Amino acid sequence: DVVQIYYNLLNPTAMASAGKGWNSTDFDGLLHRCVAKDMGVMGIRVFAAGHLASTERHGREAPITANAENAAEEARAKAALAVLGTQYGTPAQAALRFGLACPLLSTIVVGIGETWHLDQALGAAEMGPLPASAIQDLENLRRTHPAFRT
Repeated sequence: DVVQIYYNLLNPTAMASAGKGWNSTDFDGLLHRCVAKDMGVMGIRVFAAGHLASTERHGREAPITANAENAAEEARAKAALAVLGTQYGTPAQAALRFGLACPLLSTIVVGIGETWHLDQALGAAEMGPLPASAIQDLENLRRTHPAFRT
């Protein structure tokens, strides 16, 4: 059995609950329940409808979680990408590398609209998962930044 679960650096709550004050959908550690039932997990929305891949909007962004409208996601993406800087590749590569760092994901579904998107994804895979220090920086941001908290 395989399930698709929303997981990205703006909302990684499928790995662990976000706790009090989180202002979007909290998936409450759902990945752990899937693994306990021996289910494969496909990580979806790694680019948060494109907000983590590009500042260019295509008009097809569709929020599928609470408080994930364009303005809210743009604010979260801006804050997260500022913390990461450019040392982990392009924004799209950093986002994919975040997904690669999750040991409970069996695979990540990567949406590709143009061939250069594939080049970005392959580059991220070659770089490997984000380091633990970058993930900790993002956790600290999500605990305190108003874009993530009520």
